[in-house]
Amino acid sequence: MTRLLATVEMVLLNDTLMGWVDTLLLCLGLTLTAASAIPALQSLRGSREERA
Repeated sequence: MTRLLATVEMVLLNDTLMGWVDTLLLCLGLTLTAASAIPALQSLRGSREERA
């Protein structure tokens, strides 16, 4: 019984750890997307101001 509880605890800990890793990777991906999209959006805004 103790071995079963240890296995269940390890699985839950592993799932929690994977959840944190997934969250961190998602945040990193969103940060990189924003970092690459913001300069492109600023250049579009700049070209619009030049036309006006």
